[in-house]
Amino acid sequence: MTTRQDKYDMIKKFGLNAVTGDSIREWAREKGFEEDVDELHEVVDCAVRLAHNGTTTDSSRRAHATIERLFTLAQVGLIISELGEFVEAVRKPGPDDKCPEHSGQKAELADTIIRILHLDNRIDGAPIDHVIADKMLVNEGRQHKHGKLA
Repeated sequence: MTTRQDKYDMIKKFGLNAVTGDSIREWAREKGFEEDVDELHEVVDCAVRLAHNGTTTDSSRRAHATIERLFTLAQVGLIISELGEFVEAVRKPGPDDKCPEHSGQKAELADTIIRILHLDNRIDGAPIDHVIADKMLVNEGRQHKHGKLA
């Protein structure tokens, strides 16, 4: 009999991010979705070379960290916009206009997941499928509806 722990272990072993995370980041680069952030990093590097003879300074490290934070926030905005498109697909059911073999809802969920995996691939730490499995185990021990009414 397969236990829940076995299922969570399988998620960690064969999970979505293990298959698609790197390929989504590569695809996003090919499609130009990281050009702006790359250009900003190049500007900071160029300014450091000019001002400090190529020596990395605390201010340049902070500038790079700020660029990454702003890019992350922009990515979250894109995720939210995909969720807005999903809401519209719920309000107006039917096939997706660009991918008619799938419903609009499924297509917009796929776009949202692609954006989330792209963002995840830029964040340090364990692969997202491992984190999901760990969170599912934690949530397993929580109260019904996590102790809330709705």
